[in-house]
Amino acid sequence: MTTLLQATLRGACLFARDSVLWRAGQLRGMSTQLVETRCIMHNRAVTSVNFSPDSKLLCSSSEDKSVQIHDITTGELLRQVEHAAGVWYADFGRDGELFCTASEDGTVRIYELETGELMEMFGHGMPVRSAAFCPVGERLATAAGDGTARVFDLDSGSEVLPRLKHGSWVLSVRFSPDGRLICTGSGDNKARVFCSETGKLLATLPHDGWVTSVEFGADGQLFSACKKQVRHFEWRSGQELFTVQLPGLAWSAQLSPDRQLLCTASSAGLAQIFAAETGELLQELSHSGAVRSAALSSSGHLATGCEDWSVRLFQPDAE
Repeated sequence: MTTLLQATLRGACLFARDSVLWRAGQLRGMSTQLVETRCIMHNRAVTSVNFSPDSKLLCSSSEDKSVQIHDITTGELLRQVEHAAGVWYADFGRDGELFCTASEDGTVRIYELETGELMEMFGHGMPVRSAAFCPVGERLATAAGDGTARVFDLDSGSEVLPRLKHGSWVLSVRFSPDGRLICTGSGDNKARVFCSETGKLLATLPHDGWVTSVEFGADGQLFSACKKQVRHFEWRSGQELFTVQLPGLAWSAQLSPDRQLLCTASSAGLAQIFAAETGELLQELSHSGAVRSAALSSSGHLATGCEDWSVRLFQPDAE
């Protein structure tokens, strides 16, 4: 049953389609204007959004304890799974057949998309903030509140590396495109790079606040979100190549599948898109409240997850 509050928020989301603000700029593979095509509602704040590898599906996680998977063309809800507490993160596997969830309830779960069957569950004892499938092989990395990142083998369910220790919560974890490296962002004000085969610490990059999001760029490059900045490093030398200034706290920083575009989400109610090579601001989308997550698909779609409980989906204008 739809509550009055849900109906009010859905109406506000629909009204917001008339107030989308874009800066002038040209995106590779996109027209200058994007048009909002769907508004999907959760029952609490949306914590993450991610597209499937074929760009046909969108998964979203929420503080309402659920993960939803929708068809982006029809808007049909294809799958929904529930946790015992809020879900911080959800994403698809490299072939789109599996998806993972990371929750406040201290578990990371792996589901089969087609059937919804729970395939694996990894307990951590503390809230889990992020998880990442390896692009090569059957491994999964997790980031947890106990100050560790862990790497699991999906076939055996066992941990395959010593736990990667940090000085505080681990907030974000990613594999490099070739699967050889793991990067993490932590509440101890550091981003780190590890060898994914041995767990050896290869680099530590100090920040002046919590590192809320990390992402590998082109070879030898790393993006990290901290406070109101996204910083671009050559991680081997520690050289900072450029810094992107955001108007609010950076919740997430994510690259497009071709790694040409950087998409950010901030507490200032903006999803912004930058050229990953130069840091040039290309476009920005204004929301009525904080944006917790933003993602770009290979087909040029943009999705945002917001504190107003909404998931908003945009596509390039056909004109």
